[in-house]
Amino acid sequence: MSNQVTPFEAARQPETLQSLLRQDAYRKRFEQVLSDRAPQFISSILSLGATMPDVEPRSILASAAIAASLNLPIDKNLGFAWIIPYRKGDRKLASYQMGYKGYIQLALRTSQYARMNAKTVNAEALNGYDNVGEPVIDWTKLDETKPVVGYVFAFRLVNGFTKTAFWTKSKVEAHAKRYSQSYRGGYDSPWKSDFDAMALKTVISNELRHWGILSVEMQSALVEDQGVHVDVDSEVIYPEPGDDISRPKFETTAEPKAEEKELAAQGLAPAQAPEQPAKRGRPKKTDVAKQTQSSATPESPPTQPAPQPAAASPAAAGTAAQVESAPARADLFESDAYKQLRTCMTQSGITDAELILLCRQRGLMTEQHVELLQLSDAALTDLVDLWTTVAGQIRVERRKAQTK
Repeated sequence: MSNQVTPFEAARQPETLQSLLRQDAYRKRFEQVLSDRAPQFISSILSLGATMPDVEPRSILASAAIAASLNLPIDKNLGFAWIIPYRKGDRKLASYQMGYKGYIQLALRTSQYARMNAKTVNAEALNGYDNVGEPVIDWTKLDETKPVVGYVFAFRLVNGFTKTAFWTKSKVEAHAKRYSQSYRGGYDSPWKSDFDAMALKTVISNELRHWGILSVEMQSALVEDQGVHVDVDSEVIYPEPGDDISRPKFETTAEPKAEEKELAAQGLAPAQAPEQPAKRGRPKKTDVAKQTQSSATPESPPTQPAPQPAAASPAAAGTAAQVESAPARADLFESDAYKQLRTCMTQSGITDAELILLCRQRGLMTEQHVELLQLSDAALTDLVDLWTTVAGQIRVERRKAQTK
């Protein structure tokens, strides 16, 4: 009796990493990217997959493909990149996470960094701050055997620019508590197995995106960090708050919890957005005029509503009256946050339509929202603060669309 497996029987068999890697579509992807290093990398994938038997294999391969495209090893003991399982409903998928050594490696490849260092800091090594707010670290007093009070990351560019950043341990914990569901839930993740490494990564990635020179590789890494693909070449998605690992948020629209308010008051966590009214629709001109007339004194003429913004999205024409999602005030387009966002968009060549699409994907806007003015000031500020990440993701999506 023949033991040959028919195509129909093969289709009924569950997919495994081994069976997928025998397919040309997957095997050749790694061979094209890694050349003669592909066999060793594929061996690492199989070893990693053996530790995650209940994770969807296509998702593991997708995360591994990201690491391969960045030329970073996925051995968790090396600290360059991790592939972490998380549960989404009744599915278990793989999430790609950068390690702090991975960010350092990508920064060094730009040839723009003359020197770079990242260390845990004990109390004796911190000597306050200089006259421009930079931390003063006595590097000779760093002692890894003493309790860690914070983390320092310093770099010098080849053009002479120098930056030193110090985060207290409590600030890192507040950041992780706010942005990482795996940290809050105590799940098995690098936050649990190697807190110091994740703390250093947090400081490095945040300071590089604000002060460093970012290559296309680094922009891609910032976009993919903590993201997940259900298959190779599928769109990146981020775990939701109910999943085991939270997405790297650049928006904040929810009311902060009491403990997060306390941390923000101490300067240990970014400020949260204030609670928004039930109706956030941008008022009509006539409504604004009525409000200003009713509040005006007899001696003062009625206040006229501010003009409409010239930079509003063309898609908004004729539909603004149907949308009730913008903060209820007429001068929103005069806010500093909105002006800063428009400046960032102009400098980066990002269109309204592209940014609106990304905001919808991230849950900042619904399909009924038609213009960026419908974002809260807090959301606009967060977009500006993390503009490198936002613009990088838009460029990645733009390249994907062009190749289809």
